[in-house]
Amino acid sequence: MYSTYFVSTGNTKVMAKLLISSTIVNVVLTYVLISILVKQSHFMATIGAVIATLVSSYVYLGGLIIFRKKE
Repeated sequence: MYSTYFVSTGNTKVMAKLLISSTIVNVVLTYVLISILVKQSHFMATIGAVIATLVSSYVYLGGLIIFRKKE
């Protein structure tokens, strides 16, 4: 919904920057959480990857909301 707003206004640079940022957050968090939680069990490592993906999705959505309110 929010990404459609940026595409329709022609402001795709914001979307690209947010997507790159959230991808970096995802990669870093996934690495950290898996490396910490794999010592407990493989299932916990999977949960760590899920948490990292959710956090990065919320970072992307939050960024879209913040930049939309600035305009």
